[in-house]
Amino acid sequence: MSGLLPNKAYVFAAGGYTEDGICVNGIGETSEEILTVLPLNIYLLYAYLATTSFKLRHYALAKEAAEAVCSSFVVKNDVKNKFLDCKVNPIYAFKLKHKLCKLVSVPLLK
Repeated sequence: MSGLLPNKAYVFAAGGYTEDGICVNGIGETSEEILTVLPLNIYLLYAYLATTSFKLRHYALAKEAAEAVCSSFVVKNDVKNKFLDCKVNPIYAFKLKHKLCKLVSVPLLK
């Protein structure tokens, strides 16, 4: 849904319409008021989910959420260099996706 203003309350209802714009069987039951907020970044939501799940000892969910974040920002390093041997130092097995890192804020990257 788009076009909603942040920090405003909205009430929603659903209705069926024909191709001619005629309402069929009226509008359904309305919702309670829903307050809109600024959208949160999907990476931030996954990071919160990973952190909270880990603290609650839901390790499978924490791992899944962390992998969703990591797979967005990190890619397997295909560079073959004797000085960057990932068997000696596993950190060299991956590299950052610099293009994506430039598109997000520094606090989000942290």
